[in-house]
Amino acid sequence: MANVPSTSWDETEPLGTRPKSQGDDRIRELKTQIREVVDVDHKFDSSGQGATFGYHTAAHLIVSGSDPSTVANVVIVYSKDPGDGNEELFVKDSLGNVIQITDGGGINLSTAVLLTGTQTVAGVKTFSSIPVLPSSDPTADDEAARKSYVDTTAPPDASVTAAKLGSSSGIPQMAIGTYVGDGNSPRNITGVGIDLSSGTWLIHVGRTDGGNYNLCSKASDDVGTNSYIDGSPARDDGILVGLSDGFTVGDGGKVNDNGDTYRYTVWKLA
Repeated sequence: MANVPSTSWDETEPLGTRPKSQGDDRIRELKTQIREVVDVDHKFDSSGQGATFGYHTAAHLIVSGSDPSTVANVVIVYSKDPGDGNEELFVKDSLGNVIQITDGGGINLSTAVLLTGTQTVAGVKTFSSIPVLPSSDPTADDEAARKSYVDTTAPPDASVTAAKLGSSSGIPQMAIGTYVGDGNSPRNITGVGIDLSSGTWLIHVGRTDGGNYNLCSKASDDVGTNSYIDGSPARDDGILVGLSDGFTVGDGGKVNDNGDTYRYTVWKLA
Protein backbone atom coordinates (compact mmCIF):
# COMPACT_ATOMS: atom_id res chain seq x y z
CA MET A 1 0.00 0.00 0.00
CA ALA A 2 1.31 3.47 -0.85
CA ASN A 3 2.42 5.78 1.93
CA VAL A 4 -0.26 8.13 3.24
CA PRO A 5 1.07 11.68 3.80
CA SER A 6 1.26 12.60 7.47
CA THR A 7 -0.69 15.81 6.81
CA SER A 8 -3.68 16.15 4.50
CA TRP A 9 -3.14 18.35 1.48
CA ASP A 10 -5.06 21.60 1.78
CA GLU A 11 -4.55 24.32 -0.82
CA THR A 12 -6.58 26.79 1.24
CA GLU A 13 -3.88 26.91 3.91
CA PRO A 14 -2.47 29.06 5.28
CA LEU A 15 -5.34 31.46 5.61
CA GLY A 16 -4.59 35.14 5.38
CA THR A 17 -5.70 35.51 9.00
CA ARG A 18 -3.05 33.13 10.33
CA PRO A 19 -0.38 34.72 12.55
CA LYS A 20 2.85 35.45 10.65
CA SER A 21 4.74 33.54 13.33
CA GLN A 22 3.23 30.31 11.92
CA GLY A 23 4.69 30.91 8.45
CA ASP A 24 7.82 28.82 9.04
CA ASP A 25 5.64 25.96 10.31
CA ARG A 26 3.52 26.05 7.15
CA ILE A 27 6.60 26.10 4.91
CA ARG A 28 8.07 23.00 6.61
CA GLU A 29 4.69 21.32 6.53
CA LEU A 30 4.41 22.00 2.75
CA LYS A 31 7.86 20.55 2.11
CA THR A 32 6.96 17.42 4.04
CA GLN A 33 3.68 17.00 2.19
CA ILE A 34 5.35 17.34 -1.22
CA ARG A 35 8.17 14.97 -0.28
CA GLU A 36 5.86 12.31 1.12
CA VAL A 37 3.69 12.35 -2.00
CA VAL A 38 6.54 12.41 -4.54
CA ASP A 39 8.56 9.87 -2.54
CA VAL A 40 5.98 7.15 -3.32
CA ASP A 41 7.50 6.69 -6.79
CA HIS A 42 10.69 8.79 -6.64
CA LYS A 43 13.88 9.15 -4.68
CA PHE A 44 13.21 12.23 -2.56
CA ASP A 45 15.10 12.47 0.74
CA SER A 46 14.09 14.87 3.51
CA SER A 47 17.40 16.73 3.21
CA GLY A 48 20.63 16.88 1.28
CA GLN A 49 21.20 16.53 -2.46
CA GLY A 50 22.18 13.81 -4.92
CA ALA A 51 22.49 12.95 -8.60
CA THR A 52 19.58 10.50 -8.35
CA PHE A 53 17.14 12.81 -6.57
CA GLY A 54 13.87 12.68 -8.54
CA TYR A 55 14.67 9.33 -10.19
CA HIS A 56 11.86 6.80 -10.27
CA THR A 57 12.00 3.97 -7.74
CA ALA A 58 8.64 2.52 -8.83
CA ALA A 59 5.56 3.29 -10.91
CA HIS A 60 2.28 2.76 -9.10
CA LEU A 61 -0.39 2.76 -11.82
CA ILE A 62 -3.94 2.93 -10.55
CA VAL A 63 -6.22 0.53 -12.43
CA SER A 64 -8.45 2.40 -14.84
CA GLY A 65 -11.77 1.25 -16.15
CA SER A 66 -11.05 2.13 -19.76
CA ASP A 67 -8.32 3.17 -22.14
CA PRO A 68 -7.19 6.79 -21.83
CA SER A 69 -7.80 9.29 -24.60
CA THR A 70 -5.22 9.41 -27.37
CA VAL A 71 -2.73 12.28 -27.11
CA ALA A 72 -0.73 13.45 -30.12
CA ASN A 73 3.02 12.73 -29.93
CA VAL A 74 2.57 10.95 -26.58
CA VAL A 75 2.82 7.29 -25.55
CA ILE A 76 0.70 6.44 -22.51
CA VAL A 77 1.50 3.58 -20.10
CA TYR A 78 -1.35 2.55 -17.83
CA SER A 79 -2.99 -0.34 -15.93
CA LYS A 80 -6.37 -1.80 -16.78
CA ASP A 81 -8.45 -4.91 -16.15
CA PRO A 82 -8.96 -6.48 -19.62
CA GLY A 83 -12.00 -8.34 -18.33
CA ASP A 84 -10.51 -11.40 -16.65
CA GLY A 85 -10.19 -9.91 -13.17
CA ASN A 86 -6.45 -9.30 -13.45
CA GLU A 87 -4.78 -5.89 -13.58
CA GLU A 88 -2.54 -5.78 -16.63
CA LEU A 89 -0.09 -3.32 -18.12
CA PHE A 90 -1.01 -1.54 -21.36
CA VAL A 91 0.49 0.97 -23.76
CA LYS A 92 -1.42 3.34 -26.02
CA ASP A 93 0.51 5.16 -28.73
CA SER A 94 -0.23 8.49 -30.39
CA LEU A 95 -2.08 6.72 -33.21
CA GLY A 96 -4.55 5.15 -30.78
CA ASN A 97 -3.09 1.63 -30.92
CA VAL A 98 -3.59 -0.26 -27.64
CA ILE A 99 -0.98 -2.91 -26.82
CA GLN A 100 -1.33 -5.29 -23.86
CA ILE A 101 2.09 -5.91 -22.30
CA THR A 102 1.27 -8.43 -19.55
CA ASP A 103 -1.24 -11.26 -19.45
CA GLY A 104 -2.21 -13.45 -16.50
CA GLY A 105 0.98 -12.82 -14.57
CA GLY A 106 3.19 -13.43 -17.58
CA ILE A 107 5.12 -11.07 -19.78
CA ASN A 108 3.88 -11.28 -23.33
CA LEU A 109 6.91 -9.62 -24.85
CA SER A 110 9.25 -12.28 -23.46
CA THR A 111 7.23 -15.13 -24.95
CA ALA A 112 6.15 -13.61 -28.26
CA VAL A 113 7.70 -14.72 -31.54
CA LEU A 114 9.55 -11.62 -32.70
CA LEU A 115 10.07 -10.47 -36.28
CA THR A 116 13.86 -10.40 -35.94
CA GLY A 117 16.50 -12.03 -33.76
CA THR A 118 17.36 -15.61 -32.82
CA GLN A 119 14.72 -17.46 -30.79
CA THR A 120 13.87 -21.03 -29.82
CA VAL A 121 10.15 -21.59 -30.39
CA ALA A 122 8.66 -24.42 -28.33
CA GLY A 123 5.34 -26.23 -28.72
CA VAL A 124 3.24 -27.03 -31.77
CA LYS A 125 2.58 -24.05 -34.02
CA THR A 126 -0.24 -24.29 -36.58
CA PHE A 127 0.00 -22.06 -39.64
CA SER A 128 -3.16 -20.84 -41.37
CA SER A 129 -1.08 -20.13 -44.50
CA ILE A 130 1.93 -21.90 -46.00
CA PRO A 131 5.15 -20.29 -44.68
CA VAL A 132 7.39 -18.65 -47.29
CA LEU A 133 11.09 -19.54 -46.91
CA PRO A 134 14.10 -17.46 -48.01
CA SER A 135 15.51 -17.99 -51.49
CA SER A 136 18.76 -19.55 -50.19
CA ASP A 137 19.16 -23.34 -50.38
CA PRO A 138 19.42 -25.44 -47.18
CA THR A 139 22.85 -26.78 -46.21
CA ALA A 140 22.17 -28.64 -42.94
CA ASP A 141 20.12 -31.80 -42.41
CA ASP A 142 17.65 -30.08 -40.06
CA GLU A 143 16.96 -27.03 -42.26
CA ALA A 144 13.66 -26.59 -44.10
CA ALA A 145 13.68 -26.77 -47.89
CA ARG A 146 11.63 -24.77 -50.38
CA LYS A 147 9.38 -26.62 -52.85
CA SER A 148 11.47 -25.37 -55.80
CA TYR A 149 14.61 -26.77 -54.18
CA VAL A 150 12.98 -30.18 -53.69
CA ASP A 151 11.61 -30.18 -57.24
CA THR A 152 14.98 -29.38 -58.80
CA THR A 153 17.17 -31.61 -56.62
CA ALA A 154 14.97 -34.71 -56.28
CA PRO A 155 16.45 -37.69 -58.17
CA PRO A 156 15.20 -37.78 -61.78
CA ASP A 157 15.22 -41.57 -61.70
CA ALA A 158 13.61 -43.88 -59.13
CA SER A 159 16.81 -44.30 -57.13
CA VAL A 160 15.31 -43.21 -53.83
CA THR A 161 13.39 -45.81 -51.85
CA ALA A 162 9.71 -45.51 -51.15
CA ALA A 163 10.40 -45.37 -47.44
CA LYS A 164 12.19 -42.07 -47.97
CA LEU A 165 9.92 -40.54 -50.59
CA GLY A 166 6.64 -41.65 -49.08
CA SER A 167 3.63 -41.66 -51.36
CA SER A 168 3.54 -38.02 -52.50
CA SER A 169 1.79 -37.61 -55.83
CA GLY A 170 4.18 -37.23 -58.75
CA ILE A 171 7.28 -38.38 -56.85
CA PRO A 172 8.72 -41.70 -58.10
CA GLN A 173 8.96 -44.61 -55.67
CA MET A 174 11.15 -47.68 -55.76
CA ALA A 175 11.43 -50.91 -53.83
CA ILE A 176 13.85 -53.84 -54.10
CA GLY A 177 13.48 -57.19 -52.37
CA THR A 178 13.68 -60.96 -52.62
CA TYR A 179 11.43 -63.96 -52.07
CA VAL A 180 11.68 -67.75 -52.31
CA GLY A 181 9.39 -69.51 -54.78
CA ASP A 182 6.91 -72.17 -53.70
CA GLY A 183 5.61 -73.36 -57.10
CA ASN A 184 2.02 -72.44 -56.27
CA SER A 185 -0.28 -70.13 -58.20
CA PRO A 186 -1.38 -67.57 -57.32
CA ARG A 187 1.43 -66.44 -54.94
CA ASN A 188 1.14 -63.03 -53.26
CA ILE A 189 4.42 -61.16 -52.71
CA THR A 190 3.63 -58.58 -49.99
CA GLY A 191 5.57 -56.16 -47.78
CA VAL A 192 6.84 -54.21 -50.77
CA GLY A 193 5.70 -50.91 -49.24
CA ILE A 194 4.24 -49.51 -52.46
CA ASP A 195 0.59 -49.52 -53.52
CA LEU A 196 0.45 -51.24 -56.94
CA SER A 197 -3.32 -51.52 -57.05
CA SER A 198 -3.50 -48.29 -59.05
CA GLY A 199 -1.33 -45.69 -60.75
CA THR A 200 1.58 -46.10 -63.17
CA TRP A 201 4.10 -48.76 -62.21
CA LEU A 202 6.57 -51.38 -63.49
CA ILE A 203 7.66 -54.69 -61.92
CA HIS A 204 10.78 -56.75 -62.76
CA VAL A 205 11.37 -60.24 -61.33
CA GLY A 206 14.39 -62.51 -61.93
CA ARG A 207 16.26 -65.46 -60.36
CA THR A 208 19.29 -64.79 -58.19
CA ASP A 209 20.78 -68.33 -58.03
CA GLY A 210 21.95 -69.86 -61.32
CA GLY A 211 20.01 -70.75 -64.45
CA ASN A 212 19.06 -68.40 -67.21
CA TYR A 213 18.55 -64.94 -65.75
CA ASN A 214 15.71 -63.60 -67.85
CA LEU A 215 13.72 -60.79 -66.32
CA CYS A 216 9.96 -61.12 -66.28
CA SER A 217 8.30 -57.72 -66.56
CA LYS A 218 4.83 -56.35 -66.10
CA ALA A 219 3.64 -52.77 -66.44
CA SER A 220 0.45 -51.26 -65.05
CA ASP A 221 -1.00 -50.90 -68.58
CA ASP A 222 -0.33 -54.50 -69.65
CA VAL A 223 -3.57 -56.32 -70.50
CA GLY A 224 -5.04 -58.65 -67.88
CA THR A 225 -2.54 -61.03 -66.30
CA ASN A 226 -0.06 -60.75 -69.17
CA SER A 227 3.62 -60.29 -68.38
CA TYR A 228 6.66 -60.44 -70.68
CA ILE A 229 10.18 -61.80 -71.09
CA ASP A 230 12.52 -60.47 -73.79
CA GLY A 231 11.93 -62.26 -77.07
CA SER A 232 8.95 -64.24 -75.74
CA PRO A 233 5.21 -63.77 -76.25
CA ALA A 234 2.88 -62.64 -73.47
CA ARG A 235 2.49 -65.16 -70.66
CA ASP A 236 -0.08 -65.60 -67.93
CA ASP A 237 2.03 -67.64 -65.48
CA GLY A 238 4.43 -64.81 -64.62
CA ILE A 239 3.57 -61.56 -62.85
CA LEU A 240 -0.20 -61.48 -62.68
CA VAL A 241 -1.45 -58.32 -60.94
CA GLY A 242 -0.46 -55.47 -58.63
CA LEU A 243 -1.67 -55.40 -55.00
CA SER A 244 -2.04 -52.67 -52.40
CA ASP A 245 1.29 -53.71 -50.86
CA GLY A 246 2.98 -55.83 -53.53
CA PHE A 247 2.04 -58.07 -56.43
CA THR A 248 0.90 -61.60 -57.35
CA VAL A 249 2.88 -64.16 -59.40
CA GLY A 250 1.86 -67.40 -61.05
CA ASP A 251 3.75 -70.74 -61.03
CA GLY A 252 5.97 -70.05 -64.07
CA GLY A 253 9.63 -70.94 -63.64
CA LYS A 254 10.74 -67.37 -64.33
CA VAL A 255 8.95 -66.12 -61.22
CA ASN A 256 8.04 -68.99 -58.87
CA ASP A 257 9.95 -72.28 -59.08
CA ASN A 258 9.77 -74.08 -55.75
CA GLY A 259 12.84 -73.31 -53.62
CA ASP A 260 14.41 -70.80 -56.02
CA THR A 261 15.23 -67.28 -54.82
CA TYR A 262 13.97 -64.33 -56.85
CA ARG A 263 14.74 -60.63 -56.74
CA TYR A 264 12.13 -58.04 -57.59
CA THR A 265 12.43 -54.38 -58.45
CA VAL A 266 9.34 -52.18 -58.36
CA TRP A 267 8.94 -48.61 -59.67
CA LYS A 268 5.90 -46.43 -59.31
CA LEU A 269 5.70 -43.03 -60.98
CA ALA A 270 2.39 -41.77 -59.62
